[in-house]
Amino acid sequence: MNYKRVILFGVIIFLFATTIWYGYRDVKSVIQYFPINKEIAFTDVGSTLKLFKKDKEYIIQADSWSKTSEKVYLRQDVNLLFQNGFLIQLSYPWKENTDWIVNKIQEPVEKDSVYTLLSYHHAEIHQDNGISMNQSVTADKLYVVYFQDTWEAFNEPQNARQKEAMEILNQAYINKRKKLFEKAIKDLNVNQMNYEVYNLDTFSLKEKPSKVITEEQWERILGGLWEGIYRSYLVGITKDELTYFSSPMPWVLIDRNGTHVLVIFQQYNGQFAKLIMEI
Repeated sequence: MNYKRVILFGVIIFLFATTIWYGYRDVKSVIQYFPINKEIAFTDVGSTLKLFKKDKEYIIQADSWSKTSEKVYLRQDVNLLFQNGFLIQLSYPWKENTDWIVNKIQEPVEKDSVYTLLSYHHAEIHQDNGISMNQSVTADKLYVVYFQDTWEAFNEPQNARQKEAMEILNQAYINKRKKLFEKAIKDLNVNQMNYEVYNLDTFSLKEKPSKVITEEQWERILGGLWEGIYRSYLVGITKDELTYFSSPMPWVLIDRNGTHVLVIFQQYNGQFAKLIMEI
């Protein structure tokens, strides 16, 4: 299954259709949805965050890995590192004719921050009967606080002080994203009442299942969603750009009538944009 892409007034529309994808396909920069392969699956996937000291500096390290049950035509993982909900680093390593990918990102730590690593694992499979794929999503979250000249890092609070710090960081995160989302839907003329609204990590991990999307639709929507995000939001971002502008984690909006999905993100010129994917 391929897609016809239509660009109209800055809105990128992904249509699930049976049309052929035209143009040169650069294997180094493609995440593309194909039918799910039921035989070749991911056998080991994961994402972890940790804090460590390197010389005199504290570093956040983000590790991800994924392995398929056998070698496939193309393996690619997309790794996004967010600080307080804003993208600060990314990587999308790829390999041909392999079953295994590992990746590591390191970034200087900032105190009183919550870090999120979100990884989309993708396998493109070429067989005599056609092209198929499999996919998986993993994530990790780490709170980092500085208290009385001591760094502390935790996934879940171990004491009252850490619990209070986590609640403060979470509330600040929620408040900032709420203001940005309100501006985004105003700028894009989107009626929030018509949609279920998710953060990208919450949706991708199915932490809060949609009341609209069926199990039969889920894999297709997840794959198409990440194809759109990869091509239209991530590819082309440079490390230099990330030093002066960090975009917020995208929002995923599911139409309550089950007709389409919106992905809202902020571009590096500060303007908001949306992807539309028909269900």
